[in-house]
Amino acid sequence: MNDRTAVLVPGIGSYVPGSLARYRHVPVVVRTLSAVDRAALTWGEQIPAPSELLLDAEAPAAHDLAGAHQAAHQLAVYAQGVAYCALLCNAYRRLVHTVVGHSIGEVSALAATGVISRFDGAILLIAGERARAAHGVGPGGLLTLRLPAWRVRDLIVEAGTADIEVACVNSPTQTVVSGPARAVDDFAVRARRASVTVHRLATTTLFHHARLSPVAGDVRRIAAEVRFHEPVRPVYSPTLDRAYDGAAEYREAVVNHLVRPVPFTAAITRLQRAGTGEFLEAGPRPGLGHLVRATAPTASVHTPLAQDPNAPPKTRPEAERPRCQPSEPDRRRAPSQSYRRAADTGRFS
Repeated sequence: MNDRTAVLVPGIGSYVPGSLARYRHVPVVVRTLSAVDRAALTWGEQIPAPSELLLDAEAPAAHDLAGAHQAAHQLAVYAQGVAYCALLCNAYRRLVHTVVGHSIGEVSALAATGVISRFDGAILLIAGERARAAHGVGPGGLLTLRLPAWRVRDLIVEAGTADIEVACVNSPTQTVVSGPARAVDDFAVRARRASVTVHRLATTTLFHHARLSPVAGDVRRIAAEVRFHEPVRPVYSPTLDRAYDGAAEYREAVVNHLVRPVPFTAAITRLQRAGTGEFLEAGPRPGLGHLVRATAPTASVHTPLAQDPNAPPKTRPEAERPRCQPSEPDRRRAPSQSYRRAADTGRFS
């Protein structure tokens, strides 16, 4: 019986300027932004505060932010993921069985479920960015291809390059590759010539690549000094294909976005077979939900806090009862009875 609900926490492509404006007075959002802002001050140079980016709809867009301030971009994605995950888990606390992070969203998931503090999660991301600079890691990129993973691997072999690696297997028909910026550009040209639909994600940072092994080593040493706790609800690992268990695995989880690919398709398939029938995306717009539908067409998928991109952000406190309704694309699927009850009784804190 598929009666379990999982919250999905997206990664680097999910940042939306001003995405938390309407929740600026919700305590869990206030605490999250305060902690991540404090961590940002340790960067050592002037970067936009994550709170400014997430509370102001006129803040720099993803491409502009990633090009100018890689650290600020990562911290904004992280803080947004922590806040949205906490909002959903609080509103649907009786329904949520597990939390699943995608790429850098794994770090957000750990912080939102209490495995690490919000401050420490941000510090570990900053440590990764510092280590990239110390080891001379240049600009990188992520490229989405509308192809199954096996075909993408064939393209990599045909290209004869060791610079491009599979970063994420997102669905049966979508794969993401990672590599140095120039190599990603060249691979995109080759893929387009082969009539493959590609999309360059808004990041100039290298993720999910073997070149980051020394960076991961540095972050692991810092993570060894961080206190890890048991989560308030299980955090599912796409890499391990099960829930994380114990401090050693949590410490490894904070470097997954650096050196390991994300087998998202396999994770969703396993979760559904284990009884997860509903997936709630923790973000301001649908993203991972589309991938879940492509992988598990019978699953019920919602983005309860999705925002209308044309609506002005709210600056006054939300009413006690949040508007936890599925986004327009999701309304084509009738929510389950459990989803309706949660929408009627959810509370933010």
